[in-house]
Amino acid sequence: LIVAAQQNAILLPYVVALVAGAVAGDPFIQEEQVVSGHRDDEDDDNNDYDADNDDENDIESKNKKQRVHFYKIMQRLAGDPATSDPVRLLRAVGAYAAEVGNRKSNPQEIENFCRNNFLRPKAMDEISKLRVQLTNCLKTTIVEEPEKSKATRESQMIELMRKNVSGLCIDPQMAPPNSKIVSSIRQIIISGFPDQIARLNENATEALSRRIQASGKISVPLYDTMWSNPAKETFVIHRGSCLYRMRPPPKWLVYEEIVSKEEKMNIEKNTGVMETRQKKTENPSSNDGVKRLWMKGVTLINSEWLAPLAPKTLMSSPSESKILEQPAPRYSSEKDTVIAFVEQTYGPKRWDLPVREWDKNVQGRHKWFAQALLEGKVSLELKKKKGKSIPKGFFAMLLPYLNTKPITLTKPWVKQLHIKVTTLVEVLVKAEVDSRASLLEKWNSNP
Repeated sequence: LIVAAQQNAILLPYVVALVAGAVAGDPFIQEEQVVSGHRDDEDDDNNDYDADNDDENDIESKNKKQRVHFYKIMQRLAGDPATSDPVRLLRAVGAYAAEVGNRKSNPQEIENFCRNNFLRPKAMDEISKLRVQLTNCLKTTIVEEPEKSKATRESQMIELMRKNVSGLCIDPQMAPPNSKIVSSIRQIIISGFPDQIARLNENATEALSRRIQASGKISVPLYDTMWSNPAKETFVIHRGSCLYRMRPPPKWLVYEEIVSKEEKMNIEKNTGVMETRQKKTENPSSNDGVKRLWMKGVTLINSEWLAPLAPKTLMSSPSESKILEQPAPRYSSEKDTVIAFVEQTYGPKRWDLPVREWDKNVQGRHKWFAQALLEGKVSLELKKKKGKSIPKGFFAMLLPYLNTKPITLTKPWVKQLHIKVTTLVEVLVKAEVDSRASLLEKWNSNP
């Protein structure tokens, strides 16, 4: 919530509804509770079925229609394309709020809406109450609390949060989240669960597919978590997830919880008794003794998001990151700094992340700036001082007259062949000049 409050006022109501849904628990009715006599897909090969029994055929036909309707509703709530179980929950919360706003005087129609959309009425009512409580809590804590910090940056952030929270309300006609909001929510989820990342184990998935191909069964993608031991346990997406049937399977996920057996409170009966159900497929062990666990509340993420969003403690440090020779570092005139490309790793297992730009104290940045300077890529224009001035394209005009190409500045063998080149780099290093701003500051202070 704090992260969302620091972004913008449009995103905040969605995150409040999302947090309320996460606190209240899963409000969806499971498929096996919807379809009477339904058998799990993984158990179909282990059970005999009398196809000649008319009664059972009739039940099977009804189950099939009900299952088709169930999947259509789940797909509609998940969105197209489906990217996140929490986002599916968010859409359900918004649809329920709109229905309540339209049907206040008719509780029976609200209950019918929940039944048609496979939602638990009491769970949805609890989520609605939590939305109100969270909204009031934010307004009381952030808007009304007196400012304590005098630091400029902190005071600006607090003021931004107050501005975003001040207009927060429970909108019964809150529009479904668009693609931009969904992307922001997925990134916020990473910020909340940076240590609950899972990556597709492609080798294990391929091996499993080959092993069961002869039996005609459908294999499921296998995942590793940041803290798991692949020799003892592996992870799969829970069958109730909107990503369960996604093919090709997502490579990177963030999950809310790991289960080996399903535990749920019987909300409809309001008994307060915890029901436990453990299916054959919920915690199977393969022939090699590897335990299989299930990930619930999963969200598809882009691996490029991990580096800027995750804590630095989970990332390889800049000193451990390898600066790539190709693509080579370069000077960026827009950022006025030297940008390199690094390979970083994530988590205790050091998962490789995509190559990303790095602009914090790049090693050898002075020589890359010198190359850009001599090539005329650094825009320079000094104000007149004591009758002297340097035109904007001064170094670009000198480029044809240089007897050594600027690119030699960045070559490893330049020290042995061109002393004048190394002298230029040494002067820049000594003067701590590695950007246009620092160069102009030196020239203005000491022309």
